[in-house]
Amino acid sequence: MVKPLVKSVVDPVGTARVAKRLASFVGLTTVHLRKVPEDVSQEHMNVLANIWANELVKGMGLRLDIGGSRPDDTGYLLISNHRSYVDIIALLASTPCCFLAKGDVADWPVLGRAAVRAGTVFVERNANDSRKAARDAMAGLLEAGHTVVVFPEGTTFPGPGCNDFRRGSFEVAAEVGAPVLPVAIEYGHPDDAWGDESFVEHFNERFRQPKLGINLHFGPAVDSTDPDTLMTDTRDWIDARLHKLWNELGHK
Repeated sequence: MVKPLVKSVVDPVGTARVAKRLASFVGLTTVHLRKVPEDVSQEHMNVLANIWANELVKGMGLRLDIGGSRPDDTGYLLISNHRSYVDIIALLASTPCCFLAKGDVADWPVLGRAAVRAGTVFVERNANDSRKAARDAMAGLLEAGHTVVVFPEGTTFPGPGCNDFRRGSFEVAAEVGAPVLPVAIEYGHPDDAWGDESFVEHFNERFRQPKLGINLHFGPAVDSTDPDTLMTDTRDWIDARLHKLWNELGHK
């Protein structure tokens, strides 16, 4: 019996989408960085970053479905689960904010420079001095009324639900009296989560789709002087909401 020839799959439309969206990301980010004044305040930077992220949502074919009550004020510790590098764009587009991030993010092409310029607090988790400096910087931002985003899982987690949380950011919130705002992020397809593959591989695979759907749901603020209460209540809400979203989206 003669076996049929197996033809390689050619997807010129998907390849064109990837190229267009990568060009949009680089182009919009470059323009954004040129527009940022050297002496810009953190408050103004947060607003500019929000505008930039909303431009990226349109240019990169993202579809945001936002539920719950978005904050009408600032000064929150915004806690989110972490599925993908795209989380950053989604959260920035949803509300003016700044981030706590791993130190290596500063070295990422294009995005790293934007993160530095946006006042991101970088931390090397294995260095005590870096962790203390990051905590002090977070405390200063929160006390000044800025919303700071932290991914307390420490790395991306594909789900369902969320992974264990690190306690440090909740200690800072308890010390300065900042309310914690939980937010759950789930994607339209489980493979949209960034796992073991390289950034280039993941970007090339996911951004060839017509749209990348992101479900983002804000929860009620959690206020306590006890960091363990802040962490437990926040994680419980996010985990429950993620499981609900997982089922609603029909993920397996």
